[in-house]
Amino acid sequence: MSAGSLDPSFGTGGKVTTGLGGNDYGAAVQCDYTGTYVLSTTNGDFEVSRYLKNGKLDTSFSGDGKAYVNFGGDDHAAALSIRGSDITVVGTATYGTHQYAAVARLHFDGTFDTNFSGTGLQTLKYKLPQSFSETTATNSTAVGLGIQNDGKIVIAGTADMSRQALGGRDLEFAVARLNTDGSLDSSYGYQGMNYTEFSNNNATDHQEAQSMVMQPDGRVDVVGRSNYGWGVARFTSTGMTDSSFGSQGHISPSFGTGYEIANAVDVDASGHIIVGGFANGGNGKHAYFALAEFNSNGTPTAGFGNGGKATLSSGGANMIDDVKFQPDGKVLAFGTTTDGSSNFDIARFTTAGKLDAGFGSAGYTSIDFSGGADYAGGIGLRANKIVLAGTTTKSGNSDVALASVFSKVPVLTVNFYSNAVEGGKEGGFLIKEVGNDPYEFDTFYANYKLGGTAKLGTDYTFGADPISALYLPGQSTRFFSVDAIKDGKAEGTETVSLTLQASAAYDIQYNYDAINITDK
Repeated sequence: MSAGSLDPSFGTGGKVTTGLGGNDYGAAVQCDYTGTYVLSTTNGDFEVSRYLKNGKLDTSFSGDGKAYVNFGGDDHAAALSIRGSDITVVGTATYGTHQYAAVARLHFDGTFDTNFSGTGLQTLKYKLPQSFSETTATNSTAVGLGIQNDGKIVIAGTADMSRQALGGRDLEFAVARLNTDGSLDSSYGYQGMNYTEFSNNNATDHQEAQSMVMQPDGRVDVVGRSNYGWGVARFTSTGMTDSSFGSQGHISPSFGTGYEIANAVDVDASGHIIVGGFANGGNGKHAYFALAEFNSNGTPTAGFGNGGKATLSSGGANMIDDVKFQPDGKVLAFGTTTDGSSNFDIARFTTAGKLDAGFGSAGYTSIDFSGGADYAGGIGLRANKIVLAGTTTKSGNSDVALASVFSKVPVLTVNFYSNAVEGGKEGGFLIKEVGNDPYEFDTFYANYKLGGTAKLGTDYTFGADPISALYLPGQSTRFFSVDAIKDGKAEGTETVSLTLQASAAYDIQYNYDAINITDK
């Protein structure tokens, strides 16, 4: 099996669907070594679910694997972050006609952290500098967050200023920083908040944030819609517009096709920014996956795609909902493809912005959940697994949908170690992982079959399970001993063979070897 194939150890054939108590919409996912956290919207509330690595709900989390977060309004979940012993989630709470940015913090057991705002819950509206005619946003949303090393939380979203005095609405990207106790950090931006404006036409300027990422130095990149195109903005670690990025702290890249929206953003260790969304095909053509990579100053990365841009149309309408850099610099783009029905599509691009032919089928994998309409949410990474979260809808019911695919599989080979002698020297085999860093891989089983003229239990003992062996992260080689049983019979030379069996969990370089057992 190759990278991009479904992980059979997860759920059923690599897929899991979960009804969490109503209509459920998977929004975001993050993995740690032991499992997966999923943020969803369920019947107007946030819900955080925890899954084990096999795809089953972890009942040690909140009793049944699910923790509900209710702000008392109609709530829409957006993003989550795991840091230390805390789970922080953000989204939007709606009370009547007013929207608030909503933040909640939970412990790892699913209980609320009451050191955060007294209840574990906080809502706010963005307030902008006094130069505006209205300084408090009519509506505020939160679409992303980042946790600083000191535990402070930066959120990003949209501030709706509804400038009636100026004859129209004005939507702006906005950021805010909270202290660890949930209060606004007045040292950030202007009294804890800030915004960016892409044009001076205050009455009709429409920027709607869709996602954000925090860089290691605390700077924040926010992406979304700027009128009918992409918008990307940068804020410094102190909450000010970053004048070193693009033009006055923002850029408006275009694929030249009309209506375009940026939905997702990630940053690598060198400061390169990857942005994903969609671009309208124009002239009646379908929308397509659109990716753009930028240097840390906002200029296009020359070596990525065509002038810093890459696209993919796999049939039907295509939209990227999340992007992630892999540790090796390759880019994952996860989205929805609608062509009669809707499916998950996960594509991988090389560092040069080309589809990675070694991933899935010609660079991407399409995943269908029982013929329903499936909609992408977010990407989580764990070792050599990619966990995808979203929504599947069938017969009017919506459930959280998860899939696990391999980003990389170990390559195993069987090697002769030594022959065995009855009542004397032990023999055996080595099964080795070759050509990769073994710490890159999650736990897996190597499956094999013993053969040859010698009989197990009569002529020899085998120093492991005779069918399969467990490999832990970091374990590249295992020795499998063959101890010949001294029976006093002159049997001549007998053989023991070991044949690796095919598995979705690994590829095979050499699948067979054999050793001899001789009389003493």
